[in-house]
Amino acid sequence: SHAGGSHAAESHAGGSHEEGGHRRLQGSDGQLLRDLLKAADGIDWLQDSLAQLEAHAAPLYDLAPAPAAPPFMAPTAPKAKKVSWPSLFEPQHLLCRGAELIALTPRGYGAHVSELADEEVEAKAFAIQGLEAFHAIAGGHWEKGLQLITKAGQLLECPGTGPEQGRWHCKSSSMKLPLPEGTQLHAAAITEHAEESSPSRTVALLFENLPQIISLFKEGPSGWTSAGEVHLPEAGTSLSFFGEELLALLSNGSVMRRHVREGSNKWHAAPPAAQLPREHHAACAKDVGGLLRLALRQAAPKVEAWMAELTSE
Repeated sequence: SHAGGSHAAESHAGGSHEEGGHRRLQGSDGQLLRDLLKAADGIDWLQDSLAQLEAHAAPLYDLAPAPAAPPFMAPTAPKAKKVSWPSLFEPQHLLCRGAELIALTPRGYGAHVSELADEEVEAKAFAIQGLEAFHAIAGGHWEKGLQLITKAGQLLECPGTGPEQGRWHCKSSSMKLPLPEGTQLHAAAITEHAEESSPSRTVALLFENLPQIISLFKEGPSGWTSAGEVHLPEAGTSLSFFGEELLALLSNGSVMRRHVREGSNKWHAAPPAAQLPREHHAACAKDVGGLLRLALRQAAPKVEAWMAELTSE
C-alpha cells in the first residue's frame, strides 16, 4: 500500500512536470520558441538543397574572361646612353629625328644631340626664341622643321634643320588648336602626312583634367575635326608621333605604340625599378620598334639635385 502510494505520488509528480513543460510552451514566449525550432529545421533543409543545386546545376551566366594584360613587345633591357648634358638641365620633352634628338625644358631651354650612334655623346645647349610670350611647352614634332605646342594650345613653327649659334627662332602659327575655353594641355604631339588631295596634319592632345584620354583631331579645309579618342590604362605623361604610330608614355614608364590608321596597339613594358627615385617624362621612337626614354632621377642619395637620364631599347 505504501509502495503503491509512492508510485502514485511519482506519477503525479511526473504529470505535474509535463504539465509545467506544456505551460512553458504556452503564450507568446512559447509560440516564439516553437517558431524558432521550425525555422532551424527549415534552415537545415535549405542548406542541403542549395548544396545539391550547386553540385548539379549549370552556371547561370557565361561570363567573359577578365581583360588580358597589354601585349607587351619582346622585352629588351634598357641601356643608359652616356650623354654629357648641360649643367642644371632638367628636360621634360624629347623630340627625335633620325640619329638626332632634342631635349627641352617646359620653358624652352634645350639640348641637341647630333649623333646618337656614338657611344658617348654631347648634348649642346640652345634656347628657343619666341616662346617668351606664350605658355610652357606641352609637346611637339621635329621632321622638316620644329613644331611646338604650348599648354595653352598655341602652335609654334620653328623653320630650319636645327639650332644655330645656340638659338632656334620660332614664331606663332595662325592655326589654332581645338581647345575648349579655360582648359590646359598636359601633353601634345603633332604630325604632318601627305594625302591624295593635299598635305594635312593630325594632332594628339592630352588634357590636364583628362590625363587618361587622348583626343585626336585632323586638320581639314574648315579647321580641326575630331578623329577619335584613345583611352589609357593610367595617366599619360607624354605623346609623340613616329610615322603612323602614336607613342604614349605612361607615368609608370610603359609605352603604348598605337597605329593610328589600323587601331592596333603594341606595348613597351616599364623599365625595372631604380634604386634612386626616378620620374619618366618623355619617349620617342628612334627607329622601327626602337625606343628612347627620357627620365629625371635623383643624382645621389640625400641630394636634392636631379639629373637627366636617357635610355635606349
